[in-house]
Amino acid sequence: MELGKLEAELEEKTRKWSAFPRTTEEERNAAEEYYEQEIMPLLRELFVKREASKLGNRYEALILSLGTSWQPLVLSISAINPKKVLILYTEESRPLLDKVWAMTGLSAAQVETTQVDEQNPLEIYEAVKKAYERWGKPRHIAIDFTGGTKAMSGGCAMAGALIDADLFYVGYQRYMKDLRRPYPGSEQLVLIPNPYEVFGDLEERRGIQLLSEYDYAGAKLIFARLERHVPDPRRPEILRLLAEAYGAWDNMNFIDAADVMQQLVARVEQYSRMDKNFLLSRQLPLLREQQRVLEILSSWVQEKKKKSSLQYLLDKEVVVAVMMVLYSNALRREKQNKLDMATLLLYRLLEMISQASLAVYGIDTAAPDYSQVSGIAVEELQNYYRQLCQRYKSKDQALPAQIALFDGYLLLAALKDPLVEGLNLKRLRQQIEIRNNNVFAHGFDFIKPKSYSLFKEMVNKLLRKYLEGRQLDMERLEQVYQFLDIASEVG
Repeated sequence: MELGKLEAELEEKTRKWSAFPRTTEEERNAAEEYYEQEIMPLLRELFVKREASKLGNRYEALILSLGTSWQPLVLSISAINPKKVLILYTEESRPLLDKVWAMTGLSAAQVETTQVDEQNPLEIYEAVKKAYERWGKPRHIAIDFTGGTKAMSGGCAMAGALIDADLFYVGYQRYMKDLRRPYPGSEQLVLIPNPYEVFGDLEERRGIQLLSEYDYAGAKLIFARLERHVPDPRRPEILRLLAEAYGAWDNMNFIDAADVMQQLVARVEQYSRMDKNFLLSRQLPLLREQQRVLEILSSWVQEKKKKSSLQYLLDKEVVVAVMMVLYSNALRREKQNKLDMATLLLYRLLEMISQASLAVYGIDTAAPDYSQVSGIAVEELQNYYRQLCQRYKSKDQALPAQIALFDGYLLLAALKDPLVEGLNLKRLRQQIEIRNNNVFAHGFDFIKPKSYSLFKEMVNKLLRKYLEGRQLDMERLEQVYQFLDIASEVG
């Protein structure tokens, strides 16, 4: 039937129905029977014509709560037209199920019903969650909470937020107070906007909190979800890219980190052209520097087999980049109170400082050729080294065939390298022994905060001295290698 004719016929029958006498129970039953047989089929057809086109037939599943009125459920089911339906009913509303089935034509394969306690929202929440999981977690699912008690509506809404369902109710534009029913034909299906999707502020805040806790994978998931749902996806896109880049960087996956950081910088530059105050616009200089660092590290990873370790140890850009990555990563583990992991990273940094310093003399710690060391004869170097061994290792020792950490610093002392000038070698050995006894190394101890602090202080001084010897500012490098505090950016 055409829409105009349908509206006119419904209007005519509504006038007739509203004029029914309702003094006795028999008269009230007659009026109700007329509504059910004459008005409801027209109303259902009109409702579908008006509302179904707004939905695009996109819902796989629909969950509804049934109270004392069955009519809204019929309208909702008819317009949404889902493949699967769950009706939550109470002991009181159970007799109304037959009316819903009769009017909608639901098949036994389509519909499920669950009796719930009308005063227990958690029971309703659990019923919705179980159905969602039983159905294979459909992507497009709707919940209509028009019927039932406030507790039933609350439980449905809570569950809907959990499973990312669209929330609906059947509203109306006109209400017949004397008959306590919406004016037939004024009903409409109302979608409740999800504030998480419209604004995303609470979810964004949670994602930023995860970033501050170095949970980059968790933050990425939240920002990716916001990117798919909020009207303007640019802001969550930037945050997702930042989380993804820093997550790869933190895991020392430099190739992926460089690729994502390039995407991030490009997006911030693009959006900043439209809005100079756009998120991270002020941090573009720093992000570009971080992109350059990651490109250096990415190239190193991809090409390191083409060069010897000694060649890379003489490459100032690569060596400094790797050192600062180790140092900044250790600081992040320290903030997480993962002192044993932070110690391992600092230990590797201490070793690398020694390796890079010895490389200047042509010494490869894996396979040293002492005859190639310029400026000092092998015998003289052996003599100095033996004296240091007797002092700090309590035994006579030849030049090592493979250079361990402490041996490397003894060699630098024998070479009178400026790096070890003033270095307390006895203390250095004690600090190395503490690390060696760690459960992550060769022993069963855990690093205590005081021991970690002393070890970090020593490594920090050696790193600073190494960088100063190459005319590099450690404070400036720390700024480049420190991850952005995004919480301070968003306010």
